[in-house]
Amino acid sequence: MRALFLSFLSVLLTQAAEGPARTFSARDLFGLRVASDPQFRPDGGAIAYVRITYDISTDQGQPSIWLVDPETGVQSPLVVDESANFAPRWSPDGQRIAYVSSSPGRSLAARPSQSAQKAQAILGWFARYSSNEK
Repeated sequence: MRALFLSFLSVLLTQAAEGPARTFSARDLFGLRVASDPQFRPDGGAIAYVRITYDISTDQGQPSIWLVDPETGVQSPLVVDESANFAPRWSPDGQRIAYVSSSPGRSLAARPSQSAQKAQAILGWFARYSSNEK
């Protein structure tokens, strides 16, 4: 047992002395994904969040809205297009998600939360959202 432990320790120390196989480079930044602004559905059955990916050709981040199942960890895209989409907010009944979009004519939009249906432009509906509203 002691020989096995010493052998394992030797391998660890050798790897540590050699350092990582590759160092992190500036180009690696464009492979990162950033998650922000998590919003729990009122019943807790899903989480909407903003996922930002980076494009090396434009040197800019591209925010999109994704859903994650908190029980399984499965993630799925909800609003992914060439526009910037962010600030998701659930309706009080959890059936729709409102969000801000840079898409022309759709600065505030909403869509059913379980559907890939086209988003609808909204104004007053988003402004009336409140976590206290029942």
